[in-house]
Amino acid sequence: MKYITYYLSVFVVLIIIFPMLIVKGCSVNNVKPPDITEEEESPRVSVKLLVKRENRVEEMELEEYLRGVVAAEMPAAFETEALKAQAVAARSYAYAKITSQEKKDEHPDVDLCSEATCCQAWISRDEAYKKWGLISAYFYWNKIIRAVNETRGMILTYNGMPICPLYHANGGGRTEDATEVWAGEYQPYHVSVESRGDETGKEYTSRVEISKKAFIERLRGRYGAFNIREEDLPEGLKIIHYTVGGRVRNID
Repeated sequence: MKYITYYLSVFVVLIIIFPMLIVKGCSVNNVKPPDITEEEESPRVSVKLLVKRENRVEEMELEEYLRGVVAAEMPAAFETEALKAQAVAARSYAYAKITSQEKKDEHPDVDLCSEATCCQAWISRDEAYKKWGLISAYFYWNKIIRAVNETRGMILTYNGMPICPLYHANGGGRTEDATEVWAGEYQPYHVSVESRGDETGKEYTSRVEISKKAFIERLRGRYGAFNIREEDLPEGLKIIHYTVGGRVRNID
């Protein structure tokens, strides 16, 4: 009887009590989530930024700058992995501009400006908070900090060399050769490729209606003398060349 009691005690310890101890030691309730703070290890690269809407220059660390870029360039409600991809693209673009010997004529004394039409969009944390509202602001800002921190130091390269990536919201199903848009040296990573999934984006299609007169005025304002009359439209206007990406290159 003594041996039966002993073995039953061992059985209870092995089958019930010991597993409870193991589970308690691995409980997710005891795992402390990583703190997200804005005081991270100082990056080695700084950015001299022209905040155009305020006409002032601000110097900041690259990783701090990237938070404002991600907040401005991509909706914070997007998946974290998408925000991380945006952070890598933005960091690569910024690094290329900072290390380049050529500065833009629009702002030769700074590295970048805050406008998407020139460089990359950027907003301050206060501006981002106003845009998101009080309820979402804290969650979104910390989400962006995490995306930037978890990609710290990551840039895009080609053959081991940093590149200057060009990105946009929607490629219409296929991106364009960069040489079709900007003059400059050909780069093998700036070529037209299929862009699957664009059809689900709200910018995939759009419709613009314009009068014949306004259409002609725009053409003349852009290209100078343009020998066409309102009565010639639309039959008198023909597309003669398309780009590699399938956009209109030349009309006659």
